[in-house]
Amino acid sequence: MGILDKNKNLTTNSSNSLRGLVSFVLSGPITLGVSCYFLKLIRNEGPLIENLFGGFKFFIKAFVLIVP
Repeated sequence: MGILDKNKNLTTNSSNSLRGLVSFVLSGPITLGVSCYFLKLIRNEGPLIENLFGGFKFFIKAFVLIVP
């Protein structure tokens, strides 16, 4: 295993860590938005595509709900 192989593994691990962090941070608001969308759909309130991203209005609260 040469120096280039070690650098490639380091870069791959860093990008995987970043992807995991971004996924973790965004999962709360996205989950809240999808839940609100389907609640509106079930209640026949005319859901809109914007409702899927409505969880970002309550980002901190949505994020705290996801944190274990």
